[in-house]
Amino acid sequence: MMRRNSFSRMLLILSTMLTALVFVEQIHAQDWLANAQIEKKLVLYHSPNVPDTQNILTGFRKKYPFIEVETYRASGEKLLQKITMEARAGKHLADAYLLSGFQTWLLKAMGLLLPYASPEREKVLAALKDADGYWTGVYWNLEVLTYNTRMVRGPEAPKTWEDLLSPR
Repeated sequence: MMRRNSFSRMLLILSTMLTALVFVEQIHAQDWLANAQIEKKLVLYHSPNVPDTQNILTGFRKKYPFIEVETYRASGEKLLQKITMEARAGKHLADAYLLSGFQTWLLKAMGLLLPYASPEREKVLAALKDADGYWTGVYWNLEVLTYNTRMVRGPEAPKTWEDLLSPR
């Protein structure tokens, strides 16, 4: 239990420290601050719960107190719909997305993301970021499979995703 709490705290600290999200518009690092001081606003679409997103934005607001952050929260599927509909209409209303890996992967495949080379990105493990610079992970969702040991014996337990399709 202690390892899980330490791991959770580490992820929370990592997510709070990461101030660079996947930006929709490609901008040079030196121009970003100047543009932000003029615009003074960041629009963030996000799917994580509000407390998790606020933890991430706390670090951002400390570093950039002059930037107003406007957030829009919905499920990953609804955000994917909203983002693709806006793109089809020629409107890109968000500056950054905080989404699950699957939605981010789909947006990249559709050509709706551009790379952003944040200096903070270098501190993130390679497994938690896209090799081409399109996204950087700020949180993990763990998935755990369980089974009823009264109905399924150890040797018959599912070992692959495909095993789950086999009725027993």
